[in-house]
Amino acid sequence: MDKLEVIPLEAISIPKNHIRVQSIDEKELEKLSESILSAGLLVRIIVRPVGKGRYELVDGERRLRAYRMLLEAEGRKWIGIPATVEDMTPKAAVRRQVATNEE
Repeated sequence: MDKLEVIPLEAISIPKNHIRVQSIDEKELEKLSESILSAGLLVRIIVRPVGKGRYELVDGERRLRAYRMLLEAEGRKWIGIPATVEDMTPKAAVRRQVATNEE
């Protein structure tokens, strides 16, 4: 069953084999962080648990990086990010990344 949680940013790692269709431009991240500041996070990231208090990103790398940017700029309010936590195998996570990035 999926859980909705606020996950500490330092508890989330981005896997080395994370699938990304587009490159991540620093200016685009700044725009996204400004959007999150004004409107909030409209789409949650998806993570999977990988150990006690540790998570691996499945979907939402740009949103996670924008949140980390906000933490650096704005401080404590941005220490955790709303996320959907789903139990899945590494293989299922890759399949999910492919499916999400094909949309």
